[in-house]
Amino acid sequence: MTNNVKLFLLLFFAKNMLLAQVKIDSLQRILPSAEKSEDTTLVNIYQQLALYHVNQFQNTDSTDFYVEKGLQLALKLQYRKGVARGYMVKSAVYMQRNQLAEALQSSQKAYQMYSELGIDKEAGQALYSIGNVYQTIGDNEKALYNFIESTKLLEKNKDNPALAISYINLASGYSSLYKYSEAIDYSRKAIFITRKNKEIRREIIAVVNMVDYFEKSNQLDSALFHANDALAKSKISGFALGEIRAMTAKTAVLHKQQKYDEAIAAGNEILRLAQKNKLEEYLSNGFRKMAISADSLNNLPKALDFAKKALENVKKYPDPWDNQLSAEAQCHEILYDVYKKQGNFRLSLWHFEKAQQLKDSVANQEKTLRSTNLASLYEVEKKEQTLKELNHQNELQTLALRQKNTMFWATVASAALLLTLGFFFYRQKQFKAKQQATNLEQRLLRTRLDPHFWFNVLGSVQTMLLNGSDNSRKTAQYVTKIAAVMRQSLESSYQDLISIEAEIAFIDQYLSIQQIQTNLKFDYILDIDNQLDTSEILLPSMLLQPFVENAIQHGFSEIEQGGLITIAMKKNEANDLIISIKDNGKGIAKNQKTPHNGHRSRALEITKERLQLLAGKYKSKASISVANLNETTGAIVEIQLPLMTV
Repeated sequence: MTNNVKLFLLLFFAKNMLLAQVKIDSLQRILPSAEKSEDTTLVNIYQQLALYHVNQFQNTDSTDFYVEKGLQLALKLQYRKGVARGYMVKSAVYMQRNQLAEALQSSQKAYQMYSELGIDKEAGQALYSIGNVYQTIGDNEKALYNFIESTKLLEKNKDNPALAISYINLASGYSSLYKYSEAIDYSRKAIFITRKNKEIRREIIAVVNMVDYFEKSNQLDSALFHANDALAKSKISGFALGEIRAMTAKTAVLHKQQKYDEAIAAGNEILRLAQKNKLEEYLSNGFRKMAISADSLNNLPKALDFAKKALENVKKYPDPWDNQLSAEAQCHEILYDVYKKQGNFRLSLWHFEKAQQLKDSVANQEKTLRSTNLASLYEVEKKEQTLKELNHQNELQTLALRQKNTMFWATVASAALLLTLGFFFYRQKQFKAKQQATNLEQRLLRTRLDPHFWFNVLGSVQTMLLNGSDNSRKTAQYVTKIAAVMRQSLESSYQDLISIEAEIAFIDQYLSIQQIQTNLKFDYILDIDNQLDTSEILLPSMLLQPFVENAIQHGFSEIEQGGLITIAMKKNEANDLIISIKDNGKGIAKNQKTPHNGHRSRALEITKERLQLLAGKYKSKASISVANLNETTGAIVEIQLPLMTV
């Protein structure tokens, strides 16, 4: 979660506290006298001090000390509003430390207490905090649900300043689901509230966010207009950070409009603002924007210089708005492209591999963090469910004693137990399904492109280079194809579904490489029905490659040339996607006698499991069949998929 969202979380409810605007020294001065009385005012002081310490990244021990002092005093005084607010403060502290399970638990306790007290405003703020937890772990649907419920409660008071933050996060939630129209609408609502309450900095942030939504939905004129608006207001109000963010958003729009010279000038302005305001952590962002635009202009010396400076600065000053490794990976990707255009394939390949390593590290970090957080959240929910069951059983026993109707309450207890068991069986089933999907993904990764394939490909590149400069263009084209196949193979590890267009592009590149590897012993035909919208229809990633590879390695193992692979895609009458892969090789019966068909068997087995999961998810037919094309030669693989779209 970005720093500004964390800051919003801390300030969301703090403005309504008794001493929200009092400086730390003032709080410390009045603390000794307040501690003599031990009343609700002291609770508020403790909680405000805790918020100050966590917001200013100060002493952790001090934060924990004031959080607990405030909560324990509120419990002692039976000050329920103070108790609820204490849990909200704890939630803010936990979020700052990325202790998401604890943050969720504290926010849920606060929401329950505020709801019981009938305080809609604070209950809405607690729901907002819950939504932030789910947004952080990537569960955008749950996040959006809680943001919507939070907004419903906060909208009961249209003048509530906190409503603007709710709208901002609701817009972010819709954007994460690619619903940019809704994101823009809620951004406008946030801007209206901030203007009404004269919160210029929050207004600027809302406008900058809206620029991003306009840019992503290709409404570039609107995006540029609002970027300039945010820029002008930032200059007038002296909001340096807002000025940098607005200029960054404007640079992205200019680049997308292909106004590369203007984008470079905007990048220079980012550098000037960062240096002027001693915000060196934004230097890398400016250099990256300039490098990308210079690369687009084919001004390779400048692009190279900017990209190197971007990489140097991002290592010195971590990017506050992006993952550190992701920012470094972007720099290496720019350098990869520049060196490739310069014909320096050694450095180009080095930077490509470095970018992929960094992206893999980011993906592994995210997966590990997500798995850890999900496990923690599951434990929290499990404990809460257990506690609810225990409380429920105690209530049943009490009612049974009072009403002396053991049979009636035994029936109720049995029904509750059955519901609980059903719930746990359902959760266990979900867990097993997730485990099955994870195991399948790991097995699928082991069936990706054979390392021998890459070894042979690189051997071919070496041979081409040794043949002399006459083949330089051919070698460059060959390396480009290899890079495209390698990139798609790596990216498929993180994509369950891709478009037909992307899959066909990948298999086309792969087959052309294999043709060179096998000295043109085969040809291929890609027959895609014109009625298929290849950019919109989805299918599992790397679906075709194992079967195509098997046809080349085993089906054509006994021929020198004349092999033919035909890949066809069409819709049937039931509106399902039908894919067929035919070859005129030696057929399945002979393949099964060879000692090297294990890859095909594993690929077929894993593909069947993937299709079973797909059929269950979409409640539709998904199947695969493999057969001989005729009695003497050839094989055909036929796959039926539900028609899935973006």
